[in-house]
Amino acid sequence: MFNDLNSECFGFCNSWGYEIAAEYERYHLIFEFKFYKNTITRNNAFIPEDSSIDEGMELIVSGLNKHHAIKMKESKIGRLFMTKDLKKMVPSPYYFSTNVILLNEVPNWVSLFEKYEMYLLKLKNGKLEVEINHRVQEPLKLISELEPMIKFYI
Repeated sequence: MFNDLNSECFGFCNSWGYEIAAEYERYHLIFEFKFYKNTITRNNAFIPEDSSIDEGMELIVSGLNKHHAIKMKESKIGRLFMTKDLKKMVPSPYYFSTNVILLNEVPNWVSLFEKYEMYLLKLKNGKLEVEINHRVQEPLKLISELEPMIKFYI
């Protein structure tokens, strides 16, 4: 999947899970992926029904404008501090904030956040961080949907 992008990949795998990282550069931006899966046992148990699986993906895009900021996550308390206009565009229980007023782009961010069931989307200090707490079948499709949205923030 990442072979066509001339990316660097590394990681590890054992009987409890894996962690794989991939990195590539495109449009003067650096895209760093981390895929992980861990089996978490309770009380040092080896019985499968006594364990849970932690699986997901983290993405960091570096090289964006250091002055722009966006944050979106699930937060009922954070919604108390949102403007009325943002509350109309962002469904409950999500919190959304930005220091760049692009109200026409908010629905796109919300749609992407919900589509990939993201845990966190945060742009701060020139880095966009995306955390997803489940397996993402097509991570490069996420990138193709994200790229047009982040071009403004370069």
